[in-house]
Amino acid sequence: MTLSSCLKREKSRVKAVAQQATEIIGIPAEQAYMLGRKYPVWFDFVLDSYARRFEELLEMVDEIGFSSLDRRLAKYLLEKSTLLNTTVLHLSHQEIAEDLGTARAVISRLLKQMERKGMVRLQRGRIRILALVLPE
Repeated sequence: MTLSSCLKREKSRVKAVAQQATEIIGIPAEQAYMLGRKYPVWFDFVLDSYARRFEELLEMVDEIGFSSLDRRLAKYLLEKSTLLNTTVLHLSHQEIAEDLGTARAVISRLLKQMERKGMVRLQRGRIRILALVLPE
């Protein structure tokens, strides 16, 4: 959406949450638009980035529509663990529910099932990944 806003010379309505220390570069929409006009390589970069984000969106839609929630939860936890390079995730059940678009009670129930299977250990405000596997 941010790339689209730049092309339309509008303010972006996107909100982002960094998972770790992050450095960002902000380019005003008008300047990004002018860069695209003046430098075709920049425009190619923008279009390539746009295409990659769109592919990610399609994958997410496919996953939401055709993948069970227990599988989505396991994948989510594995991705967070890999991204943060840790087996201890400091996440609340509510945060996970919001990220996966479901109710906190549903996430709590699924995490409890995973704990009974020895996949995770639940602690207050933390989830320790033990032997997490993606369900079939």
